[in-house]
Amino acid sequence: FPLGPASRLRDRTLEVFEKNFSPDRASVLSGMVLGEKKKISEELRKEFQDSGAMHLLVASGSNVGFVTFLVYFVCSRLGVGKRCSGLAAAAISGLYVLAAGLDAPLVRGYLMFTAALAAYLLDRDPGVFQGLVIACFVILVFDRTALFDAGFQMSFTASYGITVGMALWDGLVPFKGGGRYLARVLMVSVFAQAGLYPLMAAYFHRISLISVLSNVVLVPLSGAIMGLGFAALTTSWQPSLFSGVKLLTDAALRLFLFLLKFFASFRYSSVAAVPPSVPELAGCLALALVVLHAPLLG
Repeated sequence: FPLGPASRLRDRTLEVFEKNFSPDRASVLSGMVLGEKKKISEELRKEFQDSGAMHLLVASGSNVGFVTFLVYFVCSRLGVGKRCSGLAAAAISGLYVLAAGLDAPLVRGYLMFTAALAAYLLDRDPGVFQGLVIACFVILVFDRTALFDAGFQMSFTASYGITVGMALWDGLVPFKGGGRYLARVLMVSVFAQAGLYPLMAAYFHRISLISVLSNVVLVPLSGAIMGLGFAALTTSWQPSLFSGVKLLTDAALRLFLFLLKFFASFRYSSVAAVPPSVPELAGCLALALVVLHAPLLG
């Protein structure tokens, strides 16, 4: 304990997906919910890379946040006290992180949400940036070599871009209503990608030029699919409920795969990139920092 229950939860989740969806759809659902990518076909993997959506096959902080919020919401609705609800949310989301394999994005997300939850329970300000710093510090205390891991670098770079970029730029958006929503979604995509381009060139020797636009559509849709995946798992014991959830999930997966192929089909959706030298890599990351912090610089 708790590795045994976590392993059984993982096996049960993969079994539900593989038995009820076609191979490609089951592999995408497994990637979004558990970060399981072993059964992704080479053709589908290339489409994810070309469209700049490969990160959607990695279970990350959004998954942890979804589980944490859902458990806390259900407990609070059942009349459970604030602190007990928080402890239950932290425990169950921790079990999910174990089941999903303890990848760097998951551990980062779990530590960030746990820090925010602890601050909330102690009536303190649950700062997102402070949670990011705490998560980075805790991981490096236990494993200093994580600093040189591609997953660690890309996860924290993207999270830093979104956290700092939105904090500094969000108040400058001139639109209202739907225009403001679209602008914010585009900004999140730009800020997440700002520091990732040089890292993708360094590690994968390829960058997606369409990722800033594709993620505006694919990221929200993947969030809905992730929620439906959790719903499919929790209703798999009730055939009458499961049939409706399965139809919705299958339709969402079909739409996602159609859009994925559409974005990947453009001639220059992605291009080969020469691995940058150390000065070039440092220069690109410094430029990304300047862009993110431009409002502070006037």
